[in-house]
Amino acid sequence: MKEVYESLDEVVRDVMGKECLRCGKPIENSMELGFYPHEGGWFVKSLGMKVWLYVVCQNCGYRNSIWKLLKQRKVLQS
Repeated sequence: MKEVYESLDEVVRDVMGKECLRCGKPIENSMELGFYPHEGGWFVKSLGMKVWLYVVCQNCGYRNSIWKLLKQRKVLQS
């Protein structure tokens, strides 16, 4: 998993197509990306600091941690 991002746009590209951890709806272009300073987070070069990143689901309002979204695995059905 990445530890450094160039910009918030790069974060957005990484989470597109993931599913909300609460309702299962896909994360879309209209998502709200949020962050706050956090020593255990990711370094975002354009911000010049480490931040905790999350996206707000447009369907249910849940704040999805980027860390948890990036750990999602698709289960292949046969």
